[in-house]
Amino acid sequence: MKQNKLKLVEKHFFRNLDCNLSFEENPHIGLCVSGGADSMALVILMNNWIKKNNGKITIFHFNHGLREESEIESKFVKNFSNDLGYECKVIKWQDSKPKSGIMETARNLRYKKIIQECEKKNILHLMTAHHHDDSLETFFMRSLRKKTYDGLSSIQFRRIHESLQIIRPLISFKKMKLKEICKFYKIDWISDSSNFNFIYERPRIRDKLSFFSEKKLNFLDKELKKNKVENENIEKKIADFFIFNLKHNENGSFEIDKKKIPYNQSKYSN
Repeated sequence: MKQNKLKLVEKHFFRNLDCNLSFEENPHIGLCVSGGADSMALVILMNNWIKKNNGKITIFHFNHGLREESEIESKFVKNFSNDLGYECKVIKWQDSKPKSGIMETARNLRYKKIIQECEKKNILHLMTAHHHDDSLETFFMRSLRKKTYDGLSSIQFRRIHESLQIIRPLISFKKMKLKEICKFYKIDWISDSSNFNFIYERPRIRDKLSFFSEKKLNFLDKELKKNKVENENIEKKIADFFIFNLKHNENGSFEIDKKKIPYNQSKYSN
């Protein structure tokens, strides 16, 4: 990646944050970092953004302990964080591990533990390194279960969990571009061996997509974007409906006029 191209990527990344999100003055941002190319690229981009905004970064790494190299990965992320002058909180999975559904359990526990750490540190914004390829895989995975693209959602750019804003600022970036960013800055990354383990669903989906023609991938991407717009429009209509129709009473309760709910009343009369 040439320097002028990198500047365009950074400009797009910065504009995406500055135009679509709100941050306090001197923001404190939490970053989920596994050590893979995507999360390392996130650290690089955020390192430049946080300096521009006089903020602070705390890096979180979750050690699942599922592979022999887990400890090496934790040390790799911690050393990289320390070199940049950032605190790195390594969280270890101490509980017993289930015999089935281990990846989903690991994911849920990772979010739970990192969110708890954010609350302790009064961090209001947590960023993950989910990218365009992840979003496409998730969309395709869900389409196989539902047998249709209609109404499907994928990975959101932003979601709110209580007082925490969870952000995926790389969701429009392809993984190849993130690797190019790491190469430009001469930053190494870790290749997670579980990404190639076909016991798990996502590696199987990723492998299947690798055999898709460019035409088929473009069609899938188009459906993903179309559904994203449709879902955002639905969410806006729902939000607007409650803004204009929800009444807040002095005793702390809420009420809404049933007649204003847009459905066939007789269908739900029982």
